Amino acid sequence: MLRLLNFAAFFVLIHLASQLLPTSVAASVMALAPIVLALLAIPLLGQRPTAYVLLGAVVGVIGVGLLVGLGRTAVDLLGVAASLVALLLSSLGAILTTRWKDETPLVATTSWQLLAGGVSLLLVAVAVEGPPPAMIATNVLAYAVVADEILAPLQWIGMALVGVALVLGRGGVRGRSRWL
Repeated sequence: MLRLLNFAAFFVLIHLASQLLPTSVAASVMALAPIVLALLAIPLLGQRPTAYVLLGAVVGVIGVGLLVGLGRTAVDLLGVAASLVALLLSSLGAILTTRWKDETPLVATTSWQLLAGGVSLLLVAVAVEGPPPAMIATNVLAYAVVADEILAPLQWIGMALVGVALVLGRGGVRGRSRWL
């Protein structure tokens, strides 16, 4: 179940959202993850976020908004819905991973979930789409080249705010265990 929440369903929905929404809108929706995680942790883990965590989440959302820029293009409601469901599923998966934690190292647990989720996606993709196309030199080059983009001053401020949000978010939670 965790492989579906954390990886398989999440990646399908993120792909759908990326096809229907401007990147800035999709990123801004996903920036709500710390807030959703904090709210889900209350009933599912018995943890209450500290003011630092909540402040960090709000600062992070503002920072992402500045970093990606909120454009004035039309927004597809199906894309927003896909992005919100992806956000909820991944947040629920993260909370349940914490709740069902055993002595297995986190890297191993995550690796197995990623592998199982990837295999699930591969099977569905091959069944629906058929085998993937052959990679040619142009495809490989496209993956290797990074766009020559320059960040605007507001984007630098947004990036700094995201960094501040990460530090604030480490302020901790009250409850049974630390999850953020």
